[in-house]
Amino acid sequence: MTSTKDVLAHRLKCFGEGDLEGILADYAPAAVLFMPTGLIEGVDAITPVFQHIVSEFTKPGTQFALQQQCVEGDYACTRWNAETPDNMHDAGTRWICSAEPVPRSKY
Repeated sequence: MTSTKDVLAHRLKCFGEGDLEGILADYAPAAVLFMPTGLIEGVDAITPVFQHIVSEFTKPGTQFALQQQCVEGDYACTRWNAETPDNMHDAGTRWICSAEPVPRSKY
């Protein structure tokens, strides 16, 4: 089984390279993505979100800085900020990585 640390490293590498397929490879078919607008369920529904993100973050002049990353067991958290030609971002991202389904009560 791939460790949470390995999944996080892969995701950050793919994000930095603008590799949409690599990012999506980390998501199980029934993955759940938490967004300010609500839950997005399933990799097919998640794909357009990352298409938009990759499109924005691969524009010339984009600056991205990873401020912090923590991994503990099946959990990972990053703190980052970025400036793209379109937006300024100051965000934290949390992941639950598990080979087994995670009950919604763990969210």
